[in-house]
Amino acid sequence: MKPLGFINSASLTSLMPVAMLLITVEIVIGSYKAFSPEWTKALAIGNFIINLLWICLISIFVLNPAIIQHAVASFFASIFQKAPEDMYGQVRWIIIGVGLATIVTAAIDAFAGFRKHEKSDQSIG
Repeated sequence: MKPLGFINSASLTSLMPVAMLLITVEIVIGSYKAFSPEWTKALAIGNFIINLLWICLISIFVLNPAIIQHAVASFFASIFQKAPEDMYGQVRWIIIGVGLATIVTAAIDAFAGFRKHEKSDQSIG
């Protein structure tokens, strides 16, 4: 398998099985949520656990300094006509920003799952 060029292949191959497993579980839980008439406590907890696992995986991805090779910095340096050393820090900040936005989104989704459970409990009782 040929590496993508700008992503460190060793880091990618170590994270890819976990990401594929999480995607599969997310599809299964998403299908269950689509056909479930109401949010149960088990569904809210399952949603929370999946989001927590995504946050862990994304944190590992963002905090791993070897994930992005210097090829990305060189690519952006040629576009913006700067030194690759200057671009490497900016590329790193972009990755951290996207990672943090994804973590915040996962946390909001986990919180929304518990709110949906509370609303379905109140409508029943």
